[in-house]
Amino acid sequence: MAEPEKKNRALISKIKFGNAEIKNVISIGSEKTKNALGIQLAEYGTVTLDFINKTFYFVPLKQFQDYQNQETFGFKDKTEETTYSIGIVWTKTQAENIGLKNGFQILKINDQDFTTRTSENDCIIFLADFYKNSKLNLTYKDEKGEIKTAELVQE
Repeated sequence: MAEPEKKNRALISKIKFGNAEIKNVISIGSEKTKNALGIQLAEYGTVTLDFINKTFYFVPLKQFQDYQNQETFGFKDKTEETTYSIGIVWTKTQAENIGLKNGFQILKINDQDFTTRTSENDCIIFLADFYKNSKLNLTYKDEKGEIKTAELVQE
């Protein structure tokens, strides 16, 4: 298993786009994404990238909005070529405490089977509705090939 890239979570108190304001944004940064602010901006309004004129437009759903889903289960999933895996494990979380590590294969989240990558599963994991619950049951395969199950609570 390759050494995982170091990533950081940052709380940004306020981001303004013209007159629009999004508060309490949590962003993930790394060496690869140091110039990216992954806040899923399209969930807060319409984003238009005008490549010809090199212009960015943002039309907010509301002028003032709070960033949603700030809590975490201590890990972030990653889509692989044929499977799904653990992409990030945050320090000082329940996920780290149970021994979850980057690269472990995700087999199941709640009742959804993720043993094989499919277009349906891609959509399910992208929409991430199971992350909106207060608890999550995760079945995964560790580096020894052992299958383990854990119940995680949002932190």
